[in-house]
Amino acid sequence: MDEPKIRVEAPSSLLGESLVQQLRGHGARVVQVDGGGWAVEVPAGTRERILTSVQRWLEDESLGEVVVHVDGSSYTMTPNGRG
Repeated sequence: MDEPKIRVEAPSSLLGESLVQQLRGHGARVVQVDGGGWAVEVPAGTRERILTSVQRWLEDESLGEVVVHVDGSSYTMTPNGRG
């Protein structure tokens, strides 16, 4: 059985790589998704720490929002908190 993952949609592969750097040590990787988009997948083991890093990445990269997929649910995350 696969380990649960958090998937963060990324606006580009370059920004995905930037998030992977923010998540170093967590086993994150950039993947291409259906339709040609990009996402970062990371094992969901330390969920709160990962989501805090995603929030920091949003702020560092001046991104308005990203979609995060966790446990079969999707939600929008913004620099000021989970939307």
